[in-house]
Amino acid sequence: MRKICAVLMMFVLSACAPVRPLVAQTDQPSAGPVIMKLSFEGRIDSDSVNAAIRLMNQAKAAGADLLVIEINSGGGEVDAGFRWSRAIETYKLPIICVVEGEADSMAAYVLMSCPSRLMTKRSNIMIHAPSLSGDFYGQAKDFRDLSRQLEVATLAMAEHFAKHMGQPMALIMAHMNDGDWWMEWTEALTVRAVDGIVDSPEAVVDALRNGQTPSIQTLP
Repeated sequence: MRKICAVLMMFVLSACAPVRPLVAQTDQPSAGPVIMKLSFEGRIDSDSVNAAIRLMNQAKAAGADLLVIEINSGGGEVDAGFRWSRAIETYKLPIICVVEGEADSMAAYVLMSCPSRLMTKRSNIMIHAPSLSGDFYGQAKDFRDLSRQLEVATLAMAEHFAKHMGQPMALIMAHMNDGDWWMEWTEALTVRAVDGIVDSPEAVVDALRNGQTPSIQTLP
Protein backbone atom coordinates (compact mmCIF):
# COMPACT_ATOMS: atom_id res chain seq x y z
CA MET A 1 0.00 0.00 0.00
CA ARG A 2 1.23 3.50 -0.76
CA LYS A 3 0.17 6.94 0.35
CA ILE A 4 1.04 10.37 -0.88
CA CYS A 5 2.33 12.42 1.99
CA ALA A 6 3.33 16.01 2.42
CA VAL A 7 5.32 15.84 5.59
CA LEU A 8 8.74 16.83 6.88
CA MET A 9 11.17 13.92 6.82
CA MET A 10 11.83 14.31 10.55
CA PHE A 11 8.22 13.40 11.22
CA VAL A 12 8.14 10.17 9.20
CA LEU A 13 9.35 7.95 12.04
CA SER A 14 6.83 9.43 14.46
CA ALA A 15 3.89 9.23 12.08
CA CYS A 16 1.95 7.08 14.53
CA ALA A 17 2.46 9.41 17.50
CA PRO A 18 -0.79 10.39 19.25
CA VAL A 19 -2.45 13.59 18.12
CA ARG A 20 -3.11 16.04 20.93
CA PRO A 21 -6.80 16.60 21.61
CA LEU A 22 -8.71 19.26 19.73
CA VAL A 23 -10.66 21.55 22.03
CA ALA A 24 -13.73 23.62 21.23
CA GLN A 25 -13.92 26.48 23.73
CA THR A 26 -17.36 27.88 24.41
CA ASP A 27 -16.81 29.98 27.57
CA GLN A 28 -17.39 33.67 26.89
CA PRO A 29 -19.41 36.69 27.98
CA SER A 30 -23.19 36.33 27.76
CA ALA A 31 -23.37 39.43 25.55
CA GLY A 32 -21.56 39.73 22.26
CA PRO A 33 -20.80 37.30 19.43
CA VAL A 34 -20.36 33.59 20.06
CA ILE A 35 -16.70 32.84 19.26
CA MET A 36 -15.41 29.29 19.45
CA LYS A 37 -11.81 28.10 19.21
CA LEU A 38 -10.57 24.77 17.88
CA SER A 39 -6.93 23.86 18.58
CA PHE A 40 -5.21 21.46 16.18
CA GLU A 41 -1.78 20.18 17.15
CA GLY A 42 -0.18 17.13 15.59
CA ARG A 43 -0.18 15.13 12.39
CA ILE A 44 -2.78 15.53 9.68
CA ASP A 45 -4.28 12.10 9.08
CA SER A 46 -7.70 10.50 8.76
CA ASP A 47 -8.34 10.34 12.52
CA SER A 48 -7.24 13.88 13.35
CA VAL A 49 -9.13 15.37 10.40
CA ASN A 50 -12.27 13.44 11.34
CA ALA A 51 -11.99 14.94 14.82
CA ALA A 52 -11.44 18.45 13.43
CA ILE A 53 -14.43 18.28 11.10
CA ARG A 54 -16.60 16.84 13.85
CA LEU A 55 -15.75 19.73 16.16
CA MET A 56 -16.32 22.23 13.36
CA ASN A 57 -19.81 20.81 12.90
CA GLN A 58 -20.42 20.86 16.66
CA ALA A 59 -19.42 24.54 16.82
CA LYS A 60 -21.92 25.36 14.08
CA ALA A 61 -24.67 23.34 15.77
CA ALA A 62 -23.94 25.09 19.09
CA GLY A 63 -24.65 28.49 17.55
CA ALA A 64 -21.16 29.84 16.96
CA ASP A 65 -20.92 33.10 15.04
CA LEU A 66 -17.25 32.61 14.18
CA LEU A 67 -14.67 29.83 14.53
CA VAL A 68 -10.98 30.40 15.28
CA ILE A 69 -8.73 27.45 14.33
CA GLU A 70 -5.29 27.35 15.96
CA ILE A 71 -2.80 25.32 13.89
CA ASN A 72 0.48 23.78 15.01
CA SER A 73 1.32 20.91 12.67
CA GLY A 74 4.26 19.55 10.70
CA GLY A 75 2.00 18.14 7.99
CA GLY A 76 0.73 14.69 7.14
CA GLU A 77 -1.34 12.86 4.55
CA VAL A 78 -2.43 14.58 1.36
CA ASP A 79 -5.84 12.87 1.13
CA ALA A 80 -6.73 13.85 4.69
CA GLY A 81 -5.50 17.41 4.14
CA PHE A 82 -7.55 17.72 0.96
CA ARG A 83 -10.66 16.67 2.88
CA TRP A 84 -10.07 19.16 5.70
CA SER A 85 -9.35 21.96 3.24
CA ARG A 86 -12.62 21.26 1.47
CA ALA A 87 -14.49 21.25 4.78
CA ILE A 88 -13.02 24.66 5.64
CA GLU A 89 -13.83 26.11 2.22
CA THR A 90 -17.47 24.96 2.38
CA TYR A 91 -18.03 25.85 6.05
CA LYS A 92 -21.09 28.04 6.55
CA LEU A 93 -19.52 30.26 9.23
CA PRO A 94 -16.59 32.71 9.14
CA ILE A 95 -13.25 31.10 10.01
CA ILE A 96 -9.98 32.65 11.16
CA CYS A 97 -6.92 30.38 11.19
CA VAL A 98 -3.96 31.29 13.39
CA VAL A 99 -0.58 29.53 13.13
CA GLU A 100 0.95 29.15 16.57
CA GLY A 101 4.15 27.15 16.15
CA GLU A 102 4.21 25.78 12.61
CA ALA A 103 2.08 25.14 9.56
CA ASP A 104 4.37 23.00 7.45
CA SER A 105 3.82 20.87 4.40
CA MET A 106 0.17 19.69 4.26
CA ALA A 107 -0.67 21.97 7.18
CA ALA A 108 0.35 24.92 4.97
CA TYR A 109 -2.00 23.62 2.28
CA VAL A 110 -4.85 23.53 4.80
CA LEU A 111 -3.97 27.02 6.00
CA MET A 112 -4.40 28.37 2.47
CA SER A 113 -8.06 27.29 2.51
CA CYS A 114 -8.82 29.55 5.47
CA PRO A 115 -10.59 32.79 4.46
CA SER A 116 -8.51 34.71 7.03
CA ARG A 117 -4.93 33.56 7.73
CA LEU A 118 -2.85 34.85 10.64
CA MET A 119 0.36 33.77 12.41
CA THR A 120 2.46 34.73 15.42
CA LYS A 121 6.03 35.98 15.01
CA ARG A 122 7.38 32.87 16.71
CA SER A 123 5.81 30.64 14.05
CA ASN A 124 6.91 29.38 10.64
CA ILE A 125 5.32 28.09 7.44
CA MET A 126 6.85 25.59 5.05
CA ILE A 127 5.73 24.60 1.54
CA HIS A 128 7.15 21.75 -0.53
CA ALA A 129 6.20 19.07 -3.05
CA PRO A 130 4.46 15.90 -1.85
CA SER A 131 6.28 12.58 -1.48
CA LEU A 132 5.33 8.90 -1.53
CA SER A 133 5.57 6.54 1.43
CA GLY A 134 4.84 2.84 1.87
CA ASP A 135 5.96 -0.48 0.36
CA PHE A 136 7.05 -0.21 -3.27
CA TYR A 137 7.28 -3.04 -5.78
CA GLY A 138 6.59 -3.47 -9.48
CA GLN A 139 7.98 -3.04 -12.94
CA ALA A 140 9.59 0.01 -14.52
CA LYS A 141 6.24 1.20 -15.88
CA ASP A 142 4.79 1.11 -12.36
CA PHE A 143 7.49 3.45 -11.11
CA ARG A 144 6.91 5.72 -14.10
CA ASP A 145 3.25 5.83 -13.07
CA LEU A 146 4.26 6.72 -9.52
CA SER A 147 6.49 9.49 -10.80
CA ARG A 148 3.64 10.89 -12.89
CA GLN A 149 1.31 10.64 -9.90
CA LEU A 150 3.70 12.81 -7.90
CA GLU A 151 4.01 15.32 -10.74
CA VAL A 152 0.23 15.68 -10.98
CA ALA A 153 -0.15 15.99 -7.20
CA THR A 154 2.56 18.66 -7.12
CA LEU A 155 0.83 20.66 -9.85
CA ALA A 156 -2.53 20.39 -8.09
CA MET A 157 -1.07 21.61 -4.82
CA ALA A 158 0.82 24.42 -6.54
CA GLU A 159 -2.44 25.62 -8.12
CA HIS A 160 -3.96 25.81 -4.64
CA PHE A 161 -1.06 27.84 -3.23
CA ALA A 162 -0.93 30.15 -6.25
CA LYS A 163 -4.66 30.86 -6.09
CA HIS A 164 -4.82 31.68 -2.39
CA MET A 165 -1.51 33.53 -2.19
CA GLY A 166 -2.12 35.50 -5.38
CA GLN A 167 1.28 34.44 -6.72
CA PRO A 168 2.20 33.17 -10.21
CA MET A 169 2.40 29.42 -10.70
CA ALA A 170 5.99 29.78 -11.92
CA LEU A 171 7.07 31.16 -8.53
CA ILE A 172 5.28 28.45 -6.55
CA MET A 173 6.58 25.64 -8.75
CA ALA A 174 10.14 27.00 -8.60
CA HIS A 175 10.08 26.87 -4.80
CA MET A 176 8.39 23.45 -4.66
CA ASN A 177 10.88 21.94 -7.10
CA ASP A 178 13.79 23.50 -5.23
CA GLY A 179 13.00 21.76 -1.94
CA ASP A 180 11.54 23.07 1.31
CA TRP A 181 10.34 26.68 1.22
CA TRP A 182 10.66 27.92 4.80
CA MET A 183 9.03 31.22 5.69
CA GLU A 184 9.25 33.29 8.84
CA TRP A 185 6.63 35.95 9.43
CA THR A 186 8.08 38.73 7.27
CA GLU A 187 8.37 36.56 4.15
CA ALA A 188 4.99 34.95 4.84
CA LEU A 189 3.44 38.43 4.83
CA THR A 190 5.38 39.53 1.74
CA VAL A 191 4.24 36.57 -0.40
CA ARG A 192 0.74 36.69 1.14
CA ALA A 193 0.89 33.25 2.73
CA VAL A 194 -0.77 35.03 5.67
CA ASP A 195 -2.84 38.18 5.97
CA GLY A 196 -1.35 39.46 9.20
CA ILE A 197 0.60 38.92 12.42
CA VAL A 198 -0.94 38.62 15.88
CA ASP A 199 0.40 38.18 19.41
CA SER A 200 -1.47 34.92 20.03
CA PRO A 201 -4.62 32.99 19.11
CA GLU A 202 -6.01 33.84 22.55
CA ALA A 203 -5.62 37.58 21.89
CA VAL A 204 -7.67 37.18 18.71
CA VAL A 205 -10.40 35.25 20.51
CA ASP A 206 -10.54 37.68 23.45
CA ALA A 207 -10.86 40.71 21.17
CA LEU A 208 -13.61 39.14 19.09
CA ARG A 209 -15.56 38.01 22.14
CA ASN A 210 -15.51 41.58 23.43
CA GLY A 211 -16.76 42.90 20.11
CA GLN A 212 -13.40 44.46 19.24
CA THR A 213 -11.18 44.22 16.17
CA PRO A 214 -8.08 42.11 16.90
CA SER A 215 -4.71 43.87 16.77
CA ILE A 216 -3.19 42.65 13.50
CA GLN A 217 0.18 43.71 12.08
CA THR A 218 0.42 43.95 8.30
CA LEU A 219 3.04 45.21 5.86
CA PRO A 220 3.36 49.01 5.60
